[in-house]
Amino acid sequence: MNICIAIWNLTKSAGGLGKVASILCSALAERGHSLTVVVNSSSMKAKPLYQLPPGTIIIRSRWIDTRICRKKIREAILETRPDIVIAMTVGAAMRWWPHIMKNSDIPLILSEHSNPWAIEQEMWNHNERQLLMTFADSIHLLLPSYSESLGAHLRDRIAIIPNAIADSMPANRKHVFGRKTIIAVGRLEDDVKQFSILIRAFAAIRHKYPDWKIRIIGGDVDGSEKKYRELIHQLDLVEQVELIGELGNLHEQYSDAAFLCHPSRYEGLSLAVLESYSYGLPVVGFRACSGVSDLIKDGVTGLLADDMTETGLARCLDVLMGNETMIEKMGKMAKEKGQGYKISSICDRWMELIDRTIRERKRAGGARIINKEQERFLQKRYLNDTSPVRSLIKEMFSRWLILMKSIVRKSTVS
Repeated sequence: MNICIAIWNLTKSAGGLGKVASILCSALAERGHSLTVVVNSSSMKAKPLYQLPPGTIIIRSRWIDTRICRKKIREAILETRPDIVIAMTVGAAMRWWPHIMKNSDIPLILSEHSNPWAIEQEMWNHNERQLLMTFADSIHLLLPSYSESLGAHLRDRIAIIPNAIADSMPANRKHVFGRKTIIAVGRLEDDVKQFSILIRAFAAIRHKYPDWKIRIIGGDVDGSEKKYRELIHQLDLVEQVELIGELGNLHEQYSDAAFLCHPSRYEGLSLAVLESYSYGLPVVGFRACSGVSDLIKDGVTGLLADDMTETGLARCLDVLMGNETMIEKMGKMAKEKGQGYKISSICDRWMELIDRTIRERKRAGGARIINKEQERFLQKRYLNDTSPVRSLIKEMFSRWLILMKSIVRKSTVS
């Protein structure tokens, strides 16, 4: 089978979505499937930040908000003759796919990788998200509760499949207090990841734990790094809190940590938590954070703070930092829970979804029937609100990229 998977920002950010998608790609390739991966790339030479299987066709594309750009991406995809297209993305970026796949009888799975209510409130809007999902033959969500975000007319298209981790599990750790290190993993975007709460919570109890450290791993997104460094200096934590930056391989970080703290406001389904489990790390997070609290069994695989405050988080940190036996016990339970998210079993569920989607599209036959509301959406020249001057710039830039052969380019992973 020839499977086309769109992986948003695979060449731009070492985030969870790219890693989840690359793990799935490897599993599909091991089962003998051919792969085409579409990425949004600022350069035609940019390399994926996570490894893809040899033989994978990569379509690098500049996502300029014009019809001609979307047409070029569609042509590049159709040339590979895929049996199915899976668009794995977050938020309003998903709007591109009905336009890219219009007038095609290729089955489309829209795969949403975040909390849907947060998406609607902060990145998009409810009505357009509901409309867009009607273009999908199947809809992939990460948690059963997320199904409630879609109307009843879409429920029969939904498949719930969690994120997966690699089958190979690291060896059991020894001397969990050896490094006395808490790690936090995620992009530096404080409005969502809330690492400032972790820094302040740690500052409140550091007098009890002068030999403990925090390592925050992730790339800057919105200028939060500067704010974190200022806060670390302000709280006199320079010797105890490190900002590591973006890393593709976190093996050493997980191996040297006592536990993970994941203070996010919301998540889709946290890969950092699942990876921590695979290393036998307990996790501290907030009870109100979906995609984290769904994974942590409070008091068993980690601790959940009832209040999304530095005080509530500090209480949980204090409990674990002062109890090596608890960390070891919870770590064993965490590793056991992580077994259920191995890609070998998760890929079985993806194959069931792919096979069912293709089968039902064949049964329906021909191109999709489009209603008037869908047609109005497909007639949009620009998906983002834009001024006449900006529209002209977009059009000129798109045509210049086409002339320079820099809007879409294919290559094969060796």
